[in-house]
Amino acid sequence: MDHPASTTPCEPIAIIGIGCRLPGQASSPSKLWDLLINNVTGYGSVPPSRYNAAAYYHPDADRPGSINSTGGYFIQEDINAFENALFGINNLEATSMDPQQRKLLEVMYEALENAGVPLETVRGSNMGVYVGNFTKDYLNMQYKDPEYSSRYTATGTGLAVLANRITHCFDLRGPSHVVDTACSSSLYALHSACLALDAGDCDAAVVAAANLIQSPEQQMVAVKAEFCRLMRCVTLLMKRRTAMVGHPAFLSQVWKGKGPLFGRRIIGQAWIRERRIMLRVGDPTEVEAISSVSLRRKGCPILVGGVKPNLGHSEGASGLSGLLKTILALENKIIPATARVKIINPRIKCKDWNVDIVTANQAWPGSRTPRASINSFGFGGSNSHAIVEAWEADLLTNGYGESPVEEDPARLYILPLSARSETSLRRIASDLAEYVAHSSQPIPINDLAYTLSCRRSKMATRGFFIECQASLNKGLDMSNPRLRGLDNERQFSLCFVYTGQGTQWAGMANELLSISNVFIKAINYLDFCRRALHPKNAPAWTLEGILRGDENRDISAAEISQLLCTAVQIALTDMLKDWGVFPEMVVGHSSGEIGAAYAIRAIDARQAIFAAYFRGAVVAGVSAEGSMVAVGLGKDQAQAIVDNSTTVSGDADAIDSLLKMFPNRGIWARNLMTGGTAYHSHHMKAVGPRYEALLKRYWYLTDGQANGHVNEHVNGHINGYLNDTSDGHVNDHDNGSVNGYANGQLDGQGDAPTPSVTMISTATGGPISTSQVGMPKYWRSNLESPVHFDAAIKIILEQGSHHLIELGPHSALQLPIKQTSSDIKQSRYTYNSALIRHQNAQLTILQLVGFLYLHGHDELQYHKMFADIPQPHVLVDLPATLPLGLQLTYRIYMPSAPRAGGDNVSEFEIGDRVVAMAPSHFATVERLPEWAVIKNARRRGFYDSLHDSAGILNGHLCTASSGEYADKRVLLIHSAAGGVGMAAIQYAKHLGAKIFATVGNETKKSFLVETYGLDPAHIFNSRNSSFLPAIMEATSGQGVDVMLNSLTGDLLRSSFEACASFCRFIDTGKRDILDHGLLDMSTFGRNVSLMAFDLSNLYLSKNQTHHRLWKALLKQSLELVRAKICEPCIMIKTFEASDITDAVRHFSLGTTAGQNPNTKIRLIPKKYETANSAQKYYLMIRGLGGLGRSISKWMTSCGARRFIFLSRSGTDKAEAKGLVDDLQAQGAHIIVIRGDVCRYEDFEQAVEAADCPIGGVIQASMALDEAI
Repeated sequence: MDHPASTTPCEPIAIIGIGCRLPGQASSPSKLWDLLINNVTGYGSVPPSRYNAAAYYHPDADRPGSINSTGGYFIQEDINAFENALFGINNLEATSMDPQQRKLLEVMYEALENAGVPLETVRGSNMGVYVGNFTKDYLNMQYKDPEYSSRYTATGTGLAVLANRITHCFDLRGPSHVVDTACSSSLYALHSACLALDAGDCDAAVVAAANLIQSPEQQMVAVKAEFCRLMRCVTLLMKRRTAMVGHPAFLSQVWKGKGPLFGRRIIGQAWIRERRIMLRVGDPTEVEAISSVSLRRKGCPILVGGVKPNLGHSEGASGLSGLLKTILALENKIIPATARVKIINPRIKCKDWNVDIVTANQAWPGSRTPRASINSFGFGGSNSHAIVEAWEADLLTNGYGESPVEEDPARLYILPLSARSETSLRRIASDLAEYVAHSSQPIPINDLAYTLSCRRSKMATRGFFIECQASLNKGLDMSNPRLRGLDNERQFSLCFVYTGQGTQWAGMANELLSISNVFIKAINYLDFCRRALHPKNAPAWTLEGILRGDENRDISAAEISQLLCTAVQIALTDMLKDWGVFPEMVVGHSSGEIGAAYAIRAIDARQAIFAAYFRGAVVAGVSAEGSMVAVGLGKDQAQAIVDNSTTVSGDADAIDSLLKMFPNRGIWARNLMTGGTAYHSHHMKAVGPRYEALLKRYWYLTDGQANGHVNEHVNGHINGYLNDTSDGHVNDHDNGSVNGYANGQLDGQGDAPTPSVTMISTATGGPISTSQVGMPKYWRSNLESPVHFDAAIKIILEQGSHHLIELGPHSALQLPIKQTSSDIKQSRYTYNSALIRHQNAQLTILQLVGFLYLHGHDELQYHKMFADIPQPHVLVDLPATLPLGLQLTYRIYMPSAPRAGGDNVSEFEIGDRVVAMAPSHFATVERLPEWAVIKNARRRGFYDSLHDSAGILNGHLCTASSGEYADKRVLLIHSAAGGVGMAAIQYAKHLGAKIFATVGNETKKSFLVETYGLDPAHIFNSRNSSFLPAIMEATSGQGVDVMLNSLTGDLLRSSFEACASFCRFIDTGKRDILDHGLLDMSTFGRNVSLMAFDLSNLYLSKNQTHHRLWKALLKQSLELVRAKICEPCIMIKTFEASDITDAVRHFSLGTTAGQNPNTKIRLIPKKYETANSAQKYYLMIRGLGGLGRSISKWMTSCGARRFIFLSRSGTDKAEAKGLVDDLQAQGAHIIVIRGDVCRYEDFEQAVEAADCPIGGVIQASMALDEAI
């Protein structure tokens, strides 16, 4: 049937991403290509997780209910493994989902990765989803157990949801539907997607198909149809070709035509045929049809191939199967052989029909544009056909560059990674390292960095590598990545901290000149502003030359160091802002305030460099009689040591005295490189007025005026003012217009939106406005005044959590910040320095970027980091980041005893009742080492065993660890009404100790008195420190010999004071340890020993001795219960597991005593239990058959000992006689009556044979009538 040709040409459609799960471990396009090109098949054994192949095998294919094969084309990975959290799906819903839905989500994610499209850019987009499918194994499986269903069953098994689930989970806004045309479903889905793209119904489209074999029933049908089913899941991501212009993506192929029942006009072009189904009858018919509509050029046969011999028949996914092979053949310009073709069907007339079956790998014909067609036929008659060709132009590039360049092998790049969990992240890093190590050729580091930073999704757990091309060629060092999970709270706000003068060093920031156009442009502009002040006799040196090390200059000289430090800070500020790093607050130390003022746009770049230049110029005229020293002390401590009229910035002799004195007192001190200048001291009073006068004269000049009018006056003015003894008053220069804020800004700086930024002044010690900072008089104050850096940092840290970024030559302010933060309760901050002395600036700046990434700063503009590279940015075809942190999501049986054991387990058998103790194990299925498990007496219930092992093990070990007791040893147990406390009370009473206790309220006190007979006068309040004087009075001021403590903070310290000489203090809390709490060391002078006790550490230890100790202690604890030395902890209230929220809320009230357990959830309540009596007969109707034999054996195991079998054949069959012998061997009395239950006489004989009451009648007759 022909369709009339369309008069409107279809716009080509580009395939930009692929994700797949295929047999033969082909979980990516590259792995599939390896399989195809090596002529390998994906045939293998049936995975045990699908069904028991041996149970269904029979060599006779016509035998009902059997399969004459134990293998097939299966995805070998566990299809129940699924990281549902990645897609926002809860555990119950994931368990109810058809694995086809799960795998489609995974391959969709991988297709996006393959295309370089981050999840953040997909959400809310107009992307359509079209899925081809017609199999429903999972739905049919649910019919077998109608009682097993949940509120998610409908959405978990519905075919329509295969597409809708993708749309929902990825928050897509385009069309979403499933196509079912049998085996041509996926190509019909492709046709629908192309029509939608042509019509503009969506901007991008996902075409997917899934076919997962989950049960044997459909496999039986396939055997009868003489084909082998295939498990497959494929996803393609597509866009219109015109939409790809200027958009970086992995451009793979372009569709030239598509549609159902395609006609002669389009098929008649030159193409290569990709056949799929390959059946004895269908093959010749379809090949002849294709031949009849094609142009038969002599010497140019139609090349025909297929993918079924490699991968099997994938039913609804078969169209995409052939398409995927075709795409790879086009990309690699090689046509893979049709696997294992030895004899061609004689009904296919290759010579007459001008076709050639590809039986060996061959190069793509080079005379024409590479082009192929794919045909897909459904058994209902629906046929779909498409033509695809390679897109050669701009293949794999994004158009950013035009010509490749030789990459600097030492240039560093950041390689960011992310996942949902640390385990997933480490697996991704390991996969990346393996990919790099086994790559056939070196991977361009800039392409790899571009792919990972710009074209990958950003998730909660993050890490990064920093590598160069040379180190990457040697392989990734897995010990190198830095990993961190994001905090639940919002990210820390950014604060730029600008270093003052004195930390400069030769070569600082040198490496940034070669990687950032913004950085070097800022340096050159600032140099232009400086040189404009000396146009006729400007110094020969340049800022860039000094940074590169080309100039031999004294960088400690004030006239150079001030300029250099400020220039680097401004360039760093511009570079970070270009990369998307904007501060919310800024602070500067000393001259670092110039950079801080520039960051908040209170002054422009020209004004900033003038402020630095004139500052250096005026102090250079001061005699070198001063000095500065950095000291490891706070301001108040320093002032207490030095003379009141002298500070750490002052006269040189005073500073020398301090430098000699501090080391003797163990105080850190370092002389600063200030060129003999004592900034912020009385030395600056002499030059402050001159500094302000110079700034006033040149503060508001534009660039042009700075290059003109200033040129005429600056030399004389500067020299004059430096040597003038006047008060420094200078008439302001009137430029006619004041345009300070816009003038002098670097490219884009004046127009770029800048977030509101607060500056904390270290000259005033508080917040300051931009108008104040923008005036020359402020910079005079900055020069003359003391630096209140600690006060400024306190203000910043008290306003919340901050990420402090030091911009300057070195991390000079890290220690002062740390010291200041120690005085602020609950201060939270992280710190990084953009530069560190004598370290590669590329490394330190990328470490800063990495730590910003770890802390969730997704505003980073990674593509700006590649702006200076002319080479095109190319996506690297990296391994997929799935599977990630997988968990098994399927229906499970909840046992009350072990269901499986390892090969080396010898102490237990399947079905043994056990008790186990292990931290962080609160799941329905647990895997535990043998040493953590002991057998449980059958008479003990679930709750008794639970509390025996929990509270008593803790209490026993804590109390026993305190040493041997004498009759008069005194013990104080805090929080004694809890599980551990009650166990400790019982064990201490057994040892004869004198017991004191604390509780939180009177109810708990009464409980201890009534339950354990404690003296009310020996029970104190644990909610305040009143127990301290009470216990000291009760012990005549001696204190206690053993302290079992769980209190924290001040109450812990009060408890510590109650220790007698040689007391053992056992702390079971963790808070003070984690918070680095402090204790009065004088208490240890009484020979007090302190032990922190955490039972879980004993379990988690890798030491085998600790494992043996764990098992021994567990046994000892239960023996204490069996000897009635310790009783199980009292259960005040029991909660159902489904009421876990109420249980936690109840426990948090702090009013409970004992323990509050949660019951197990019983999935299906037992309606009744059958009692089998040894004193009664059980009448078994036709009970010698298979069903009756099973029932009678089970009844015997449950106590039945008398059976009457009414059977037409009696014990004629060997199986029947064997059953009777077996039952009699177990002590059963058996009577066999030969007869038919339908004859009254036979039935009466059976009843009368019983000489005691009949306990029940079992109807065991049945007839098998299997149906599928």
